[in-house]
Amino acid sequence: MRRITCLFIGLSLSASAIADTLYTNMKGYTLTSPAGEQAVLQQFSTMLVENGKIQAIGGQALAERFTETEQTVDMQGKTVLPGLTDAHGHIQSLGTSLLQVDLRDTDSVSAAVKKVHTYAGEQPEMEWITGRGWNQEQWQQKAFPSASHLDEVVTDRPVWLIRVDAHAGWANSEALRLAGIDKDTVAPEGGEIVRDEQGNPTGVLIDNAMQLVEDVVPEPSLQQQRAAYELAFEHLIKLGITSVHDAGINADEISVYKGLHNQGRMPLRVYGMIAATEPKLAQLLAEGPYESDDQKLTIRSVKIYADGALGSRGAALLEDYSDDHGNHGLMVTSEEKIRDLYELIIPHGFQINTHAIGDRANRVVLDNLAEVYNELGGRNLRN
Repeated sequence: MRRITCLFIGLSLSASAIADTLYTNMKGYTLTSPAGEQAVLQQFSTMLVENGKIQAIGGQALAERFTETEQTVDMQGKTVLPGLTDAHGHIQSLGTSLLQVDLRDTDSVSAAVKKVHTYAGEQPEMEWITGRGWNQEQWQQKAFPSASHLDEVVTDRPVWLIRVDAHAGWANSEALRLAGIDKDTVAPEGGEIVRDEQGNPTGVLIDNAMQLVEDVVPEPSLQQQRAAYELAFEHLIKLGITSVHDAGINADEISVYKGLHNQGRMPLRVYGMIAATEPKLAQLLAEGPYESDDQKLTIRSVKIYADGALGSRGAALLEDYSDDHGNHGLMVTSEEKIRDLYELIIPHGFQINTHAIGDRANRVVLDNLAEVYNELGGRNLRN
């Protein structure tokens, strides 16, 4: 079945009988209110678009009413569905991952290492071997991997592989060396360097400790960043995703987005969340919320990282992990810092979106939000 996806913005229709574009001869389907299980499936064969937004859907009567249009498009019986919105995505990371070794489908550490070995052989010019998607919980032996596993296949170049949840990384010995990580390295607050019984780093870094390696990974050029975005856009559109909430972008990424939008190279809508770790956060907030005239690019929210993730044992829990006694996770951002961020962000009218996985992290986030509501307001921001 051939399928076209689009975003239904509105179904109201003015009295005017002239429109930009009339799409006819389609098999259209959408859901109308009420929401949930009571939603009603509506079929249509004609769609009216004005100024890039859908104004009405209907049948032959709608087509006959609008005979004067700038353009009429015969859809040749194709299926038309509402576009999908991804409410938590990372577009640049997606684009970059499409260029890296993909470890999502591996079922063992040996299978992951084999894919890294193959990829490294195919990319002899790459200074770093990078990838993403490993998940030890899906492996036959549910244990963290180690640098020694990677050292068996790649020793001449650093290897850095991000876990599927982006809350842990797996490095080979060369990457650890370049990052200066050894037995005496102290993990940063909100991070953990996983160690063996002798106290040596195993090669797995959790949450804020990942930055030790990230700091020495070469920054992609502006051209490489744009290529990653465009590759991700193409991938998402093919899946019918027409809007993405990009959860945690920095100042450089905002500039790339604005540049791509100004050049007409954004085929979908993006709701950007500024990363709370962005050094220029206060400056960006002072500039106020941003929305392009066509509403394709909106930046009016901030992403705060409260804790880590369960799979990497970084989610902040009230009690110890049942399989890791003495470990109750990590607060990536301290409670004091979270409160400071609320007081900084809310007065500027930006929505706050918080990554909070563990019960302890959720308690910290919700208790502080409740207090901030009483002091600063902000309920209308739907934090």
